[in-house]
Amino acid sequence: MEKNIMKKSVTAVSLACLLSFLLPGAAHAWNQATHAYIAERLAGPQKLKEMWGSTAPDFFNYIFDPKVSSGWVSDQPHGTTGETFMKLWNAASKAREKTLAYGFVSHNQQWGNDYVAHVSGLRPGYESGGYIIIKARQLLDTPIDPSYPNPTFGEVFTGSFGAGQEAALPIAHVIAEYAIDIRLAQEAHPLLGRKLAAAARSEAKRFTPLLVKAYAADYAAYCFNGDLATATTELTAAVYSHRRDMI
Repeated sequence: MEKNIMKKSVTAVSLACLLSFLLPGAAHAWNQATHAYIAERLAGPQKLKEMWGSTAPDFFNYIFDPKVSSGWVSDQPHGTTGETFMKLWNAASKAREKTLAYGFVSHNQQWGNDYVAHVSGLRPGYESGGYIIIKARQLLDTPIDPSYPNPTFGEVFTGSFGAGQEAALPIAHVIAEYAIDIRLAQEAHPLLGRKLAAAARSEAKRFTPLLVKAYAADYAAYCFNGDLATATTELTAAVYSHRRDMI
């Protein structure tokens, strides 16, 4: 039995190490399938546009090159202030753009989906903190093997990195996000992944000009000494990469 526990611990450590390479500088909140699911529940008849728009703010999450100021670009659509994520809504003029922008704005951390995930779970009796944060903390206290109290996931993650909760919590955070995606696909919406891929194929190219219109000038001024062409190229490449990942 001890060998089984050790095997599970090693598996958890391996997963933790893998995830450590994938963690963005500031971990995102809901994962993409969950954002798409919420957007579809909120949406009108053109659901794919809202679904793609809802995933789009995370388009810079796995880009770490300091030359492109990835942290600044990632913060903008998530809403460091209300003005940041509303830039895309304000740039939208056509009906199709407004539909994409509707999904995009639903993602924000000021009052949207990421607010529920990161800031307040909005459920009576919950401790302070967003839903994902709460679930991540619960995972850290959960035994690797239900039959034995130790080791917990938190102990394994902490031991892997020789650090405290600041290392373990982001790992549990990402695991919780993916777990919710998997449960949605298995129990609530078996076609969710297929719809998300369809949204990526059909809407990403239409979304890119709107993103450039909304953010390229500010991105150029902040990061590239006013070089609009470079800012446009970086934004376009990031959307292409995100589209490929979603498919």
